[in-house]
Amino acid sequence: IFVEFINGASVTTTGGLPWFSGTAVSSGTSAVVTDETNRLGIVSMSSAAGANSGWYYMTLNNTMFAQVGMTWESATKVQNTNAGARTSIGFHDVFNLNNPSDAIRVFRSNDTVYGQVFNSTTLTQTSGSANVSSNQWLDVKIQIVATNQVQFDVWDGDTGASLLSEKLTATLPSTSARVFGMGILTGYTNAAAALLEYVDKMKFSVNKSMIR
Repeated sequence: IFVEFINGASVTTTGGLPWFSGTAVSSGTSAVVTDETNRLGIVSMSSAAGANSGWYYMTLNNTMFAQVGMTWESATKVQNTNAGARTSIGFHDVFNLNNPSDAIRVFRSNDTVYGQVFNSTTLTQTSGSANVSSNQWLDVKIQIVATNQVQFDVWDGDTGASLLSEKLTATLPSTSARVFGMGILTGYTNAAAALLEYVDKMKFSVNKSMIR
C-alpha cells in the first residue's frame, strides 16, 4: 500500500483513502499545503483549541498483527516541538493520545523520537533516541526482521543523515489477540490550536504471505 495525497492533477486531504481514513482527534484539522522540492502531495495536521486534539491518517485499528517481513515507511515534517506535542508513526491501535495496547511505532514526544513496541500495554523502548527540530523532514522505516526483533530507522529527510538506527529485541504483538492498525497520528495535550505535522507519504509492504 503506497499513499501520496495526489488525486489526478490535484492534491487532496483525502488522497490516502480508502486505506487511510483522515479523521479529527477531538476537533483537529487537516489541509493541503504547498509542495516542496521532490515532495509532491503534502498535507498538514493540526490541533484545535481543545486539549488532546489533533488529526490522524489511519486504517482501522484491528487489521493486523506483527509478522516477519512487515515494513512501514513514511515521510513527515515536524512542525511543533513544544511540550505536549505528540506524534505516533507506524503500527498502533489507538485513535487518541493515550498509550496504545499494542504497537510497533516511532513515537515523537516534544522534540525527541524513540522506537517503541507495546505488547498488551507492556512497553519496550529503544535505548537510543533522536532530537529533532521544527521544520525538519523525517524519513522513517520500521522493519520486523525476526519474531522478536524490530529494526527502527529515522533519517533527516533532507540530508539523509541517520538520526536513529537500532534493532530492538522485544516480545511483539504477534497473535490474533494482539491486533493493531497503521498510520500516522498527531496531537497536542495543550488547549491550543497549533500546526503539528506535515505528511508527504506513507507506505506499507510485506515480503511474504500474511497469516490471517
